[in-house]
Amino acid sequence: MEETTVTVMNRYTCYPVSEYMCNECGDIFVDSNDNYQYCPHCGRKIVDEKE
Repeated sequence: MEETTVTVMNRYTCYPVSEYMCNECGDIFVDSNDNYQYCPHCGRKIVDEKE
């Protein structure tokens, strides 16, 4: 399975919500409580950059 990392674009301090950008396809999406495990646009598995 292809993998990607994400870049945090914005963290909203009043809600547990963050805006991310997929480093592979460039899609920007909003995630609540870090629930996404796959990019909702390209379907690549999101992995921690340290892995």
